Formats: sequence, C-alpha cells, structure tokens
Amino acid sequence: MISILDKETCLVNGGKSMDFAFLGFSNAFDNVLNSLLLEKLAAHSLDDCTLDWVKIWVAGPETGSE
Repeated sequence: MISILDKETCLVNGGKSMDFAFLGFSNAFDNVLNSLLLEKLAAHSLDDCTLDWVKIWVAGPETGSE
C-alpha cells in the first residue's frame, strides 16, 4: 500500500489526474507513535512530499493542519 501511495503522490504532483477511494484508517494508527510511524515509512524510501503528507495527516485536525 505504501508503494502505491508513493506512486500516486508522484503522479498527482506531476500534474496527472487520478481517481481515489478514501478509506478510514484513523483507528488503525491510534496506538502507534507518530514518530515511529514516520521513521518506518522513511526507511522504505518514501519521498519527502509523501512523508510530509503523512506527518500532517497523523497530526489531525486539532493542530489546524486541515
């Protein structure tokens, strides 16, 4: 899934259009430390843009990021 997300992000950033289906994974990450999640994702060579998106997403709306 991470590989697919990374490819989709690159395509969209390159001006390509895509269809997306949004799934609710918020509860899946409730017990995971954000720093640990980002560290693991970075270890899989995700680009900085994707890592920044994940960082904002896991921070949630209470931080004013949305």
